[in-house]
Order: sequence, then C-alpha cells, then structure tokens
Amino acid sequence: MAEELSISEFRAMFPGLQDESAPTDVLLEMLWEQAVYLFGNIIAEETAATNPAKSKERKMLLYYILCHLTTLQLQPDGQSGRVQSATEGSVSVSYDLLKANSETAQWWVQTKCGATYWAMTARYRRGGCLYGSAHYHPWG
Repeated sequence: MAEELSISEFRAMFPGLQDESAPTDVLLEMLWEQAVYLFGNIIAEETAATNPAKSKERKMLLYYILCHLTTLQLQPDGQSGRVQSATEGSVSVSYDLLKANSETAQWWVQTKCGATYWAMTARYRRGGCLYGSAHYHPWG
C-alpha cells in the first residue's frame, strides 16, 4: 500500500508555503516523486491494516520531506541554509547551516521541515552494539 499525495492536506499542514511564492500543484507532484524516491513509499498491506500508526507516520515523514524539498526549490539561487546576517546598503547576505555531525544531516537541517524530519527519524539511524570476544562461551 502506497501513500498518496493530498495537496490540500499538505497545504493545510504547512501554511507557510502559501504566500505569494506558493508552489504549484505540478511542482508539488514532481517533488512528491522525489520524496518517494528518497524515502520509499511501500508498506505491506498487513502492516497497514494491523498498525495504522505506521502508515500515518510514513505519510507525515513524506510530507516533511516534501516540505523540505519545496522550501529548497523556492529559495533564491545561491541560498542554502538560514540567513545569518544581512546588510541593506550595497546589499549583502550571508547564510549559515545549523551545525550537524554529518554531511547528510547538514543537507536536512537547511530548512525547518528538514530538521524536523531528521529529528523524527533519529531512532532509525541508531545501530545495535556488537561485543567481540576472543573466547566464546554458550552460557555467557
């Protein structure tokens, strides 16, 4: 079962993307395809039926990815990250990324939606611990 894009639901969830530079429906559909490519959009039928929270979580994460991609798309050329400082006389603007510990994280934290997605998916990026030992004993 794949999640479907509801443009009206997306626009209601992110009202900040409804100003004069609001994305067109065609742009949102194209960016939805990119979000699906980045995240995946297939959830097993039995999982969707027995655990609707997983399906809802998947859709929310896809919407945050779509918001991130849309925000990046609508930014003026050359802008990446948040405005760090701006000058009016002779127009000067500098941008700054939120500090993160990886290049992947830095790409996500360029926008509020991306930072939210990155925080919400942190639990999926944690690995397990593997303890090595020179001596194996079956009872510990």
